[in-house]
Amino acid sequence: MQWFRVTIEETGETFECSKDDDLLSGMRNSLCRKIPIGCCNGGCGACRISVTSGEYRVRKMNRAVVSESEQASGCVLACRVYPQSDLQLKVLGRKWLLRSAASTQPATGGVVEAEQQQTEAERRN
Repeated sequence: MQWFRVTIEETGETFECSKDDDLLSGMRNSLCRKIPIGCCNGGCGACRISVTSGEYRVRKMNRAVVSESEQASGCVLACRVYPQSDLQLKVLGRKWLLRSAASTQPATGGVVEAEQQQTEAERRN
């Protein structure tokens, strides 16, 4: 079985994927969680990515989610992409799920602090 390295540009994280597995399966098998997962059938667009480097083959995708012109420019669904070489990609679907592996602060940290400050100010009045 032939394996390829897949690099997520936003975080620099990598995972290995077999040429016989779609990118979402390869990601799940390697315990990486940076590409959002949706229907896994090429229909919802949750796993939308842009391949910026490398060779791959693509299975049928919903054209309402990825048009032919978008596909020609590298926009595809990770659940329908099979690597044929090492790949570099950018995550486009559900960007709010993508956080740097180095980030340890909870997503609500700033909101909680702002709410606490407002409560203290109200008490003083």
